[in-house]
Amino acid sequence: MRLTTTGVARNFDRGIVGVLTTEHLAPEKRVERVLFLAAHEALPDGDLSGYRAILSHDELPDTLGVPYVGRLRESDHLKTGISSPWKEFRCGAFALPAL
Repeated sequence: MRLTTTGVARNFDRGIVGVLTTEHLAPEKRVERVLFLAAHEALPDGDLSGYRAILSHDELPDTLGVPYVGRLRESDHLKTGISSPWKEFRCGAFALPAL
């Protein structure tokens, strides 16, 4: 079972732990969330502030105002919802601990 992945991290000044989501949420619901974008999924329009981080298979613009990891190598172990044992994403170490 894969527990790690690699990518290009930007805008980090510390490790980040958050709950993974694949849905673009209203600003008040983003506080503990890491937004995951599937391969070739475009960044949502509008303000992305409030997310703990953004994960994407694609290259992301350097002008993003939040921490992000772009060009992810693998993500088959990153899932949202009840069927997934992965509830947290630890960006600083790229480790995905089960709760």
